[in-house]
Amino acid sequence: MVSPNCLEDVPQDKVFRFNNGSSARNIYELQAQIKSLSQAQFEEHSNPSKDDFVRWVIEVVGDRRLAESLKKAKTKLDYEAAIDKRLRLLERGTWLRCIWKNMFHQLDTWYEEKMLVFAMLILLFVSLAFLTLLYVNLNQRMGTIEDSALELRESDMFIYDQLVQSIAFIQNATAYPRVESPMEIGDILYRGKTSAPSDRLTEEQIFVYNNKIVLSVDNASLARFLNTGSMLPTLGDKANSIEIPVSSSADIAVGDIIIYSAPDQSEPVIHRVVELGEDSQGWYAITKGDNNRLVDPYSVRIGDVRRVVIGVIY
Repeated sequence: MVSPNCLEDVPQDKVFRFNNGSSARNIYELQAQIKSLSQAQFEEHSNPSKDDFVRWVIEVVGDRRLAESLKKAKTKLDYEAAIDKRLRLLERGTWLRCIWKNMFHQLDTWYEEKMLVFAMLILLFVSLAFLTLLYVNLNQRMGTIEDSALELRESDMFIYDQLVQSIAFIQNATAYPRVESPMEIGDILYRGKTSAPSDRLTEEQIFVYNNKIVLSVDNASLARFLNTGSMLPTLGDKANSIEIPVSSSADIAVGDIIIYSAPDQSEPVIHRVVELGEDSQGWYAITKGDNNRLVDPYSVRIGDVRRVVIGVIY
């Protein structure tokens, strides 16, 4: 049977006395003192002929579970591990155990542990039920918002489109800048309007023949795209692009389609530039897929840009 105060100090006349002169008033101090003992000092108290630790734990502390674990221990390290494990169990169950002890002072160890497990299962069940109800309620609320938006008249489709994009923004809030007022949401959502790319080819660089077309462009390369859908209808998986390297930020303008390295992508990204600016880190570009509702959640630096598209072949 476990003493109600097995984690507290025992009376001064019942403290455990070590042969080296130290003492222990509770299980915590017993654990600490055993760790500090040499092997020889430990064997003075625990050997085949006697075990002072087990006797003190049973007769004074009253923790038979710990005593049984110590009887099975074979080495000093086993003693330390058994005490440490028992302390963690007692610390976890102290608050519930005190409730049961105040109600039933004579509960045996088996019944006490079963009641502790039962109480924890009830607490877990109540928590799961609460979370389930919360999840259902949130889904119903989101469904109500979306149903209401679908009932808007055709003349209000612009407002509906803003509502849908606002919901998408809130659901992905961790990937976008924090806003201070509702008015700023629209600025973030709609700053990515599509603009035409720069005119990089003159008529003098284009030569058309009966069986071929020649473009006079230095360092040009041809590329195809993965079918991600983010640049539809401008770019599809069967389109080819003509690209040239970028030497400086002056080579990039709003509306240009650039190929760059993104922090969250293993493959290069091809998106349109919708905004240019400078901050404490220098020049940056804000990009967006033509088929995406929101701008990309990062700033593209000039060192990330690989090439710029100067033409698309369908």
